[in-house]
Amino acid sequence: MTYPFNVVCRTCMAVFFTFAAGIAEPSYLYVLRAEATGNQILGFEVNEQTGVLTSLSGFPVATGGDHDVGVYREMLFYSEAHGRLFALNSASDTVSVFAVDPNTGGLSALSYSPISVAGGGSWRCLAVHPSGSPLVVGNAGYSTVASYALTNSTATAAAGSPYDSGTYSYSIVFSHDGQYLYAGSAHTGTLAGFQVNPATGVLSALAGSPFDTGWVDPGGGDPTSQGFAVDSSGRLFMIFFDPTDLRAFTTSSGIPTGVSGNPFSSGLTGGSDGLLHPEGFYMVADMSGGRVGVYRVGGSGSGTTLSAVSGSPFTTGGSSPRMLAFDEAAGLLFVSNESSRNITTFRVDATTGGLTSLSLQSVDSLGTTGAICGLAHVTPLIFADGFEAGNTGAWSSATP
Repeated sequence: MTYPFNVVCRTCMAVFFTFAAGIAEPSYLYVLRAEATGNQILGFEVNEQTGVLTSLSGFPVATGGDHDVGVYREMLFYSEAHGRLFALNSASDTVSVFAVDPNTGGLSALSYSPISVAGGGSWRCLAVHPSGSPLVVGNAGYSTVASYALTNSTATAAAGSPYDSGTYSYSIVFSHDGQYLYAGSAHTGTLAGFQVNPATGVLSALAGSPFDTGWVDPGGGDPTSQGFAVDSSGRLFMIFFDPTDLRAFTTSSGIPTGVSGNPFSSGLTGGSDGLLHPEGFYMVADMSGGRVGVYRVGGSGSGTTLSAVSGSPFTTGGSSPRMLAFDEAAGLLFVSNESSRNITTFRVDATTGGLTSLSLQSVDSLGTTGAICGLAHVTPLIFADGFEAGNTGAWSSATP
């Protein structure tokens, strides 16, 4: 599939406009505070020089849905393709969808929001295809995934949705090229794989799915894999909670195969979330240790390696770091600290992978109640290319 220019080159344009003539354009960080009495989205403007976060006017914004119990990590997702922010309401079995105003960071609910997710409760994670459709939601209680084809004014369940995944989903990710989807795995150590039809949203299970990740119970361990991340060569990276091992997989026609060095030691005690830096670093939140681990991705194919960079792991200064978000244009890493209810901002050295702490919010800056269940960074586009962030013009999921 060929994606539109604004999707492929969004990062290079953001970098150009952020630093051209030394003028920093605004970027935004959003946090999902999930509560039984009503979920809310907090919004912050990012100072890309200092890392300081300033609350946006008009926030928090209610999603219109509620949360059940527990702290999850992938319940807020920003889709660059059309500038949409998606929030999962686990108790309401809905997904709220907002357009992001690139000038103010304000949120406007779309006409079809919230989307009712059919097929039982326990929806715990979501992701959107690189082209902007479909939206896929993962279930941690019924081993299913639900898919919805999106247009500017409609959200339609794909034929056959929800689909049996054979594993419980705490993490979900599309392949870099958008041809495949991976989901899993709470308490089973397995990984589901699907082929994706972006035009219809239909998901077709890959032969052999769900796949064995190679996790071996050390005795009382928790095989919950999460922090799924992919690169352009088709590799898939993940962490396990207990023990906090790192694993990498190559893929051929979507089928994952563990690399020869699996598992890789992390030096962490409770891996919670992970993301892949574009310069080849896998970054992991350590909720038990109050740290972030950074690992250089080396080698290729089955010889892929993961090795801690100098100084890793890095202390956040907060308690129970659970989620990560990255500002690629400014080279900033944001970490949400669940127990201290604040955010740490690091500067990332793109050469070494080292982290330098820039700012730490005061304790309880994210509130005193609820669970922090999502983190998303937005760098708005400057170009009015018809699909910039906040645009409300018609578009088709069949022709992104």
